[in-house]
Amino acid sequence: MKRLTISGTGEARTDVTIKEVLDRLRFYEDYDEREELLIHAFTIETTVLCSECGHSRSAVSETWIRPDLLKCDRFYTTKEEAEKALEQMKKDEE
Repeated sequence: MKRLTISGTGEARTDVTIKEVLDRLRFYEDYDEREELLIHAFTIETTVLCSECGHSRSAVSETWIRPDLLKCDRFYTTKEEAEKALEQMKKDEE
Protein backbone atom coordinates (compact mmCIF):
# COMPACT_ATOMS: atom_id res chain seq x y z
CA MET A 1 0.00 0.00 0.00
CA LYS A 2 1.55 3.28 -1.02
CA ARG A 3 2.12 5.92 1.61
CA LEU A 4 -0.13 8.99 1.35
CA THR A 5 1.90 11.26 3.62
CA ILE A 6 5.53 12.24 3.95
CA SER A 7 7.13 10.21 6.72
CA GLY A 8 8.07 12.32 9.73
CA THR A 9 6.13 15.44 8.77
CA GLY A 10 2.66 13.99 8.23
CA GLU A 11 2.16 16.28 5.25
CA ALA A 12 0.24 14.92 2.27
CA ARG A 13 2.24 14.04 -0.80
CA THR A 14 1.45 16.37 -3.73
CA ASP A 15 0.18 13.57 -6.00
CA VAL A 16 -2.46 12.29 -3.53
CA THR A 17 -6.15 12.86 -4.26
CA ILE A 18 -8.97 13.26 -1.75
CA LYS A 19 -10.48 10.06 -3.17
CA GLU A 20 -7.30 8.14 -2.25
CA VAL A 21 -7.41 9.55 1.29
CA LEU A 22 -11.08 8.64 1.72
CA ASP A 23 -10.53 5.14 0.27
CA ARG A 24 -7.68 4.55 2.73
CA LEU A 25 -9.76 5.82 5.64
CA ARG A 26 -12.67 3.57 4.59
CA PHE A 27 -10.29 0.59 4.39
CA TYR A 28 -9.03 1.11 7.95
CA GLU A 29 -12.48 1.91 9.35
CA ASP A 30 -13.97 -1.24 7.79
CA TYR A 31 -11.31 -3.43 9.39
CA ASP A 32 -11.60 -1.58 12.69
CA GLU A 33 -15.39 -2.03 12.81
CA ARG A 34 -15.01 -5.77 12.21
CA GLU A 35 -12.24 -5.83 14.84
CA GLU A 36 -9.85 -7.16 12.20
CA LEU A 37 -7.36 -4.31 12.34
CA LEU A 38 -3.98 -5.54 13.53
CA ILE A 39 -1.47 -3.13 15.03
CA HIS A 40 2.11 -4.43 15.04
CA ALA A 41 3.45 -4.95 18.55
CA PHE A 42 6.98 -4.73 17.15
CA THR A 43 8.34 -2.92 14.17
CA ILE A 44 9.80 -5.08 11.44
CA GLU A 45 13.42 -6.15 12.12
CA THR A 46 13.11 -5.42 15.85
CA THR A 47 15.51 -7.31 18.10
CA VAL A 48 13.47 -9.16 20.69
CA LEU A 49 14.55 -10.73 23.98
CA CYS A 50 13.10 -14.04 25.14
CA SER A 51 11.82 -13.57 28.71
CA GLU A 52 12.32 -17.30 29.41
CA CYS A 53 15.98 -17.79 28.43
CA GLY A 54 17.30 -14.28 27.74
CA HIS A 55 18.26 -15.13 24.16
CA SER A 56 17.94 -12.19 21.81
CA ARG A 57 17.85 -11.95 18.04
CA SER A 58 16.27 -10.00 15.24
CA ALA A 59 13.17 -12.14 15.12
CA VAL A 60 10.39 -10.02 13.72
CA SER A 61 11.04 -9.99 10.00
CA GLU A 62 7.44 -10.05 8.80
CA THR A 63 4.08 -9.89 10.52
CA TRP A 64 0.71 -10.50 8.93
CA ILE A 65 -2.47 -12.41 9.55
CA ARG A 66 -5.21 -13.68 7.32
CA PRO A 67 -8.40 -11.87 8.42
CA ASP A 68 -10.44 -15.10 8.13
CA LEU A 69 -8.39 -16.58 11.02
CA LEU A 70 -9.93 -14.01 13.33
CA LYS A 71 -13.31 -15.66 12.81
CA CYS A 72 -12.00 -18.98 14.19
CA ASP A 73 -13.27 -19.63 17.71
CA ARG A 74 -9.82 -20.86 18.80
CA PHE A 75 -7.88 -17.79 17.70
CA TYR A 76 -7.40 -15.11 20.34
CA THR A 77 -6.14 -11.61 19.74
CA THR A 78 -5.24 -10.83 23.35
CA LYS A 79 -3.69 -12.75 26.22
CA GLU A 80 -6.71 -11.95 28.40
CA GLU A 81 -9.08 -13.36 25.78
CA ALA A 82 -7.04 -16.59 25.57
CA GLU A 83 -6.86 -16.96 29.36
CA LYS A 84 -10.63 -16.48 29.67
CA ALA A 85 -11.25 -19.14 27.01
CA LEU A 86 -8.83 -21.53 28.74
CA GLU A 87 -10.62 -21.08 32.06
CA GLN A 88 -13.95 -21.78 30.35
CA MET A 89 -12.54 -24.95 28.73
CA LYS A 90 -11.32 -26.15 32.14
CA LYS A 91 -14.78 -25.52 33.65
CA ASP A 92 -16.45 -27.37 30.78
CA GLU A 93 -14.21 -30.42 31.36
CA GLU A 94 -15.28 -30.68 35.03
